[in-house]
Amino acid sequence: MWYNKIKSVGVASVALTHDARRYAMNNQELYPKEKIKDILGYENNYAITTYGRVWSYPKSKHGRGSHCGMWLKHRDDGHGYGSVVLRKNKRCENKKVYRLVAEAFIKNPKNKPEVNHKDGVKKNVYVGNLEWNTRSENCVHAWKIGLCKFTEKQKQSSIENFKKSRTMSSIIKRMKLSYDKAKEIRCLYNTTNVSQRTLAIKYGVCQGMIWNIVNNNTYQEGTFK
Repeated sequence: MWYNKIKSVGVASVALTHDARRYAMNNQELYPKEKIKDILGYENNYAITTYGRVWSYPKSKHGRGSHCGMWLKHRDDGHGYGSVVLRKNKRCENKKVYRLVAEAFIKNPKNKPEVNHKDGVKKNVYVGNLEWNTRSENCVHAWKIGLCKFTEKQKQSSIENFKKSRTMSSIIKRMKLSYDKAKEIRCLYNTTNVSQRTLAIKYGVCQGMIWNIVNNNTYQEGTFK
């Protein structure tokens, strides 16, 4: 294996050179069409591939922590997402793998804050399965593919014929709010003690949409009709 060649030369002497880093990057075993980039903020220390594999560059520390370059194992973050521990300046930080992939390979011109798994599988971090989304877009997508279920109150208040409809596209269409409804939501929230969750149930939308409305991020006055 290629890493045995590095071992034979010695970690302390090889890992400190730029050529050694380049050798490690160019000779690791990549899948067909798999691409790799340095992780932003951890350049020359860690790299991420389009398949979500995290590469740790050779480390020249004597004793514990020294190695000739290796793939890091994913750990479950407790919510079903894969994560890795990255070290820099004697500090450790847990990073979600799917976000590292998105930040490295997917453009985000609208600066959307969240990353969505298109198939709903948290462990599938392949770049083609990820996309940048807003909170509301993530919520609608979760309903569309069946990850979130409607409560009975939501069914009764927002979808009169829920049992007759089998397509989520028609459900989402019914859930769209008019400007007047958004204005009504904003007024209720500002003048009463009603919670965002209660408003979400009443109007049949996700709580993230209510949050955006009351914070004037969407359905802004004079700009939406």
